[in-house]
Amino acid sequence: MMIDFNLQNFIDILRRIKPFLIDFHTPGNGIILRHDVDDLFFLTMRAGRIEYEMEIKSTIYILNTATYYRPDNRNFRADLRILQDIYGHEIGWHNNAITEHYKTGTPIREAIKRPLRELRGIGLKVTTTSSHGDPLCYDRHYVNYNIFGIQAKEYDGYRGPVFQLGDFGLTVEAMHGTRDDHLSDSLGKWSKDPIETLNKWSEIPGRYQLLIHPQWWEL
Repeated sequence: MMIDFNLQNFIDILRRIKPFLIDFHTPGNGIILRHDVDDLFFLTMRAGRIEYEMEIKSTIYILNTATYYRPDNRNFRADLRILQDIYGHEIGWHNNAITEHYKTGTPIREAIKRPLRELRGIGLKVTTTSSHGDPLCYDRHYVNYNIFGIQAKEYDGYRGPVFQLGDFGLTVEAMHGTRDDHLSDSLGKWSKDPIETLNKWSEIPGRYQLLIHPQWWEL
C-alpha cells in the first residue's frame, strides 16, 4: 500500500524504523535514514527538528549546485550547524560534480574539493557523500559517483578523471555502500510499497537504506 507524503505518515515511518536505526559508520544490520536535499531546504529543517524531538538521527546530504546553497549566508550556515550540533544529524555532500563540470567547465577535482572545503569550513564534519540524479545524467548516461571509479550498467558515459574517496577525506558513497535493500521517495514516488518493505525490514535482519527527500513532504 502506497502512503501519502503528509506529516502524520512521516512521523509514523520514523516510529516504525526507530528501533532499527544505525548510521553509515555502524557495521552490521539495521536501517540507515538518509535525506538528499535537492530543493526546499526549509523542509529539511522541519524534518530535522521532528527527528530531533523523536530522538532520531539521520544523514543529510547538501547539494552545492542547488539554489538554496549559499555558504556565504550567515543564516544558511547557522541552520547547517543547528542540524549537526543541536539536532545531532550527520551532514554529507550531495555530489553533482560531473554535472557541474559539464555545465560550467569547472575541473572535476575542483568541483569536488570546493563544496567540501566550504562545508567543512563552516565546521561540518563531512565524511560521506551521495550521488545526485541530475536530469543531465540521463541525457549523457553517467552517474555522479562515476568520479570515484564506481560504474553502473546503463550509465557508463563518463570518461573523465577518477579519484578515490579517501583523496578528499571521504569514507562512504551512500548509493554504492553495502546494503541489502533500498527504499526511496525519489521524484515524489515510492520506489516500492513502503509498508510492505518496512515490515519485511523489521522481520528479516539486514542492512537497509531509507531515502526520504523532505521536499516532497507536507511538513
